[in-house]
Amino acid sequence: MPETTALGAAMAAGAAEGVGVWSLHPDDFTAVTCERFEPQINPEESEYRYTRWKKAVKKSMGWETSEPQGNSKFK
Repeated sequence: MPETTALGAAMAAGAAEGVGVWSLHPDDFTAVTCERFEPQINPEESEYRYTRWKKAVKKSMGWETSEPQGNSKFK
């Protein structure tokens, strides 16, 4: 299910008291459409991208501080 947030909101609204459009009983979930997503890139490209992503995450750590820096007008 690509969009679980929308599905959850629809289920909650449909199961609201007095509405009764959607059942929240697990046996009734068979009507929910599911999709299977398969990788579209080869494993080497995937590993290369993942390595670059990890490097970017490492570089971003410590970027935000709770203390104002320099001559900020927001001191």
